[in-house]
Amino acid sequence: MNKQTYAFITILIILLCFSCQKSNPTSPAATPDVASTVYAIDTQIAQQQTAAMSLYTKTPTPTATLTATITNSPNTTLTAAAIGTSIAQQQTAVASIFTFTATPTVTVTGTFTGTVNVTLTEAVTLTFEAQTAIANGWTSTNTSTPTSSATPTSTVTSTSTPYAVYITGWGGNGGPQQSCIDYTRNRIYVTDNLNHHIFAYDTTSSNCGGLITYWNGGLLRPGSVGVDINTGNVFAADTSNNRVISFDMNGNSLNQWGTYGSGNSLYIPPQFNNPLGIFVDSITNTYPVIYVADTSNNRIQVFDQAGNCLSIWGPPENGDSFYNPRGICVGSNGRVYIADSSNNIIQVYDTNGNYIKQWGGTGTGDGQLKGPDAVCVDNTRGKVFVADEGNYRIQEFDLDGNYITQWGACSPRGISVDQTTGWVYVSQACGTPVTVYTVIY
Repeated sequence: MNKQTYAFITILIILLCFSCQKSNPTSPAATPDVASTVYAIDTQIAQQQTAAMSLYTKTPTPTATLTATITNSPNTTLTAAAIGTSIAQQQTAVASIFTFTATPTVTVTGTFTGTVNVTLTEAVTLTFEAQTAIANGWTSTNTSTPTSSATPTSTVTSTSTPYAVYITGWGGNGGPQQSCIDYTRNRIYVTDNLNHHIFAYDTTSSNCGGLITYWNGGLLRPGSVGVDINTGNVFAADTSNNRVISFDMNGNSLNQWGTYGSGNSLYIPPQFNNPLGIFVDSITNTYPVIYVADTSNNRIQVFDQAGNCLSIWGPPENGDSFYNPRGICVGSNGRVYIADSSNNIIQVYDTNGNYIKQWGGTGTGDGQLKGPDAVCVDNTRGKVFVADEGNYRIQEFDLDGNYITQWGACSPRGISVDQTTGWVYVSQACGTPVTVYTVIY
């Protein structure tokens, strides 16, 4: 190549490079970590207890305000974190009792300079003090795609591990079995298996555990009790008499049905063999429906309030495999939860007797069971509590059987939940016969 040709090619390359730089200017690099300042203030004031052994409920509403000014480039992901603090008045007397329910509200305002497809993710962490323990882990996540400016909102949920707080307890029963709460009349009924009685106690905060009345009515080792929320009438599984007997709320006998046997109650007078569990469904039905765990017959029988058998679940009628079912509860979701004691599982059916699912299994691990005696549904909060008697504990699940938490109990026989306060009442064979807890979420 001669010198003239080489010079010509060199000049041509320079001109082409200059042209490329003009038509394709270098884009400014996006700032990967955009400066952001977010402040959260979470305050709460708790009513101070003024006397020992007093009971009260506090429902603070913490508020967090976040302000963010953000400048960013396209396709930039920004994560902003804030730590809030809360102050609670300290408990000043022994055996103080309150329920802590916090629903923080978060207000977020933001001014954004940028283009579309900018994704903003904001995380808020709040803490609060509940009684003597601190529940951490309030988090909020919100994602928005602003065009030029936006005001995103955040929903706050708790991710802290739930735990039970002991509230109170009382004694006096010789052999407490299962229990049932009439939350519309502030009563809890507990069967006394050894003394053949049904006890009614007050559940109001001013006199929690105060005896209202008790009665026998010919009972023989009653295993469980249920209540019609609409009328206040009480139904008992009169275990050793192999019958169901009903009373008004003052203990006056209303009706009874059943005798010993294993016959088909659809065609003959009802027969039972050691019935232990009973539940009165007066929520999902226009008229109360009574579910009975016919324990030694390994079946569930369903009756109307007059004692007419409506259906039977279990062998030999439809091949279900119950083995000493003891506890039974119907949730407002239309599901029937059965503590299938000797199978060490919770079985779930719909109210027509169709099998849905089961959970549990023999063991001592989280979610495993050993001789579960009772089951109860918290309809307000969507929780299922199980008296895991053989493992000396109460276990809590969601409505689908996912394990949530647990706490120790002394051979728990029965469990019931006040649908208004959320308090969990446990009847147990040793220690304090009736104990009350609240669960902090």
